[in-house]
Amino acid sequence: MKSQSLIVQFVLFFVIGLGVFLSLGNLFKFQSEIVRRDVINNSVKLTNSFLSSNIISAVVSCKQCDLVSTNIKLEKTVAGFFTEIRLNKGLNTSIDGQSFSSSVHNLNESINSMSGEASSVKAITLMFNRTKNNLMIT
Repeated sequence: MKSQSLIVQFVLFFVIGLGVFLSLGNLFKFQSEIVRRDVINNSVKLTNSFLSSNIISAVVSCKQCDLVSTNIKLEKTVAGFFTEIRLNKGLNTSIDGQSFSSSVHNLNESINSMSGEASSVKAITLMFNRTKNNLMIT
């Protein structure tokens, strides 16, 4: 009878220990997912802000130039994803399903055409054609 009690006690403590281990593991996993989502969200906003500043710089620089071209190299985000950029009625950046859109300080109202899409896998070329008032990203 004593050996049966020891076996039941061992199984009971094993199940309790396994339950505590799994619950703590899931707690840390959920916390990691929350931090990852916050990092991606902030990275999307920072990338959008960086590209907006480059667009504004291209538009206001070199008033006598007909074509302004800027090469931008974006690295992977901290979470390890590449950024997708689209110019369509403003600047749209997205990383792993999370996206952020901006009007580039209302430049979409004064520029005739904003078009193009690119990925941060390779260098991004931003071109502003002053004679046609077109902004393109490739």
